[in-house]
Amino acid sequence: TIGIFLASIGDARKFLPASWGCSDCGTGLDEISGGGAGSEAEFIKWTMGITMLLCVQITQATLGHTQAVFYKKFSNQGTRDELADEYLFTAHICSLGVIMLLWEDISTSAILAWNTEPLHPLLPIPRRMCWVILNNFTQLACIKGVFRLSANYSPLTVNVTLSVRKFLSVVLSAVWFGNPWTNLHSIATVLIFGGVFAYSNCPKPVEAPPPEKKKE
Repeated sequence: TIGIFLASIGDARKFLPASWGCSDCGTGLDEISGGGAGSEAEFIKWTMGITMLLCVQITQATLGHTQAVFYKKFSNQGTRDELADEYLFTAHICSLGVIMLLWEDISTSAILAWNTEPLHPLLPIPRRMCWVILNNFTQLACIKGVFRLSANYSPLTVNVTLSVRKFLSVVLSAVWFGNPWTNLHSIATVLIFGGVFAYSNCPKPVEAPPPEKKKE
C-alpha cells in the first residue's frame, strides 16, 4: 500500500505548479523532465484520475468478496472454473445496460475506426479495427484469468496480484514509452515486490476443526 502511494506521489510531482513549492524535492524528477512543473489544471486532472482509481479499487475489493461468497454458496453446482465462467458471463450481460448509455460515443468511435486506412493491400481491413479486435482478444484472456483466479484464491491474494499487475504496467510504460521514473518509483518498486514476497511466504492459517457431532 505504501509503495503504491509513493508511486502515485512520484507521478504527481511533475504536475505540481511551481508556485506550490519544490517540484522535485529529492525525487530525481528534474533530471528526467528538465525541471519543468506542470499546470494546476493538469494536477487537477491527475487528482480526478487517482480518485476514480481509488473508487475502482474499493469496488474491486467489494466484488472480490462478493465472488467469494458466490463460489462458497454454489460450490455444489459445478467446479470453480465453471462457476467463474458463469459469473463472467452474467457480469458482462448485466453491464450491457450501463454501456448502452454511452452508445453515441461508442458508435462515433466505431465509425472513426472503420474509416482508417487498411492494414495491408492484401488485407483490406481498417487498421484501427484490427487493433480493436486484437484488444478484445487480449481483454478476454485477461478478464477470464482474473475470474479464474478469484474462483480459486482468496480476495486478498487476488487484489495483491492485480495491484502488482497494474504496477508492472507502470514499469513497462517507463521502459517502453520513456515515461518519467523518479526515486519515489524506485522505492515503491522495492516496497511493492518486497511486500508481495513477504505475503507469498506467510504461513497458511490453521483451519478450525469441524464441529463434533453430538452423539444421540
